[in-house]
Amino acid sequence: MKIPKQLQLNKLDFLKLGKPDTDWAKRPIEKEWSSNKNYKFNHPLFQIHIDKGNNYGLLCGRGNLLVIDFDDVIFQNVFSKLLPKTFTVKSAGKGYYHLYFFVDIPFRKFPIRNSKGRTLADLQCLGGQVVGPGCCNKNRKYEIVNQSSIAWITVENLKKVFGNYWQELKPSSVQNLKSRRVRELNVFDVMQYLGATRVSGNNFIDPKFGITKGNKYNFSVTPDGGGWTSHHSGKTGNVFELLKYFYDCDFGQALKIFNEIVKK
Repeated sequence: MKIPKQLQLNKLDFLKLGKPDTDWAKRPIEKEWSSNKNYKFNHPLFQIHIDKGNNYGLLCGRGNLLVIDFDDVIFQNVFSKLLPKTFTVKSAGKGYYHLYFFVDIPFRKFPIRNSKGRTLADLQCLGGQVVGPGCCNKNRKYEIVNQSSIAWITVENLKKVFGNYWQELKPSSVQNLKSRRVRELNVFDVMQYLGATRVSGNNFIDPKFGITKGNKYNFSVTPDGGGWTSHHSGKTGNVFELLKYFYDCDFGQALKIFNEIVKK
């Protein structure tokens, strides 16, 4: 199986799913798949896995990846026309579309539902994963139906497109957070939320740039979890500086993401 060129990006991370036509065809087969057990597209262990004919998935949220997973054909036909043209995959099951985007501010995944509670689409972002193109399930293949590059989209544009269907919980302000929880939230918590790979002890692979050639790790966290250093970029800071670093955002956006982590 070959990874499409649109997905051959170092900022994306891949998962090992089970064999086609089994109960694990759409499910990660390794524990801690959202944190430690994910791979770059050219990682030898990942290549061996897919060369054996196993399925693979993509870790959403990482690298700002958002996949809109439609679950209703009418909803899909209406709203897919309102969204930018982008890399698109037809699922193996019901044949609905997976629209791939890079979003400016990753958010926790959530479903879009109608007034009766029926799911119309899943916005797969932080905490989510999707089956990759080329994989099979029930003798059907996840097929690419649009070969475009992955388009960028903002959260504000998503809200405009989906209107009243947008159901994401709005983050509260720091002033409304429980002070004990805020004190406990440290860089280790944020690194776990970002799905960073921990090498040993306080040493990690840089969550933004990945592995630096010749180094086993290129990112470290202070023992008390209060600070961090990227040995690749030379940048340091606290929890908020880490979020600004990872998402290339200002403090206001970092604060919104911080609140999402606290709510988790």
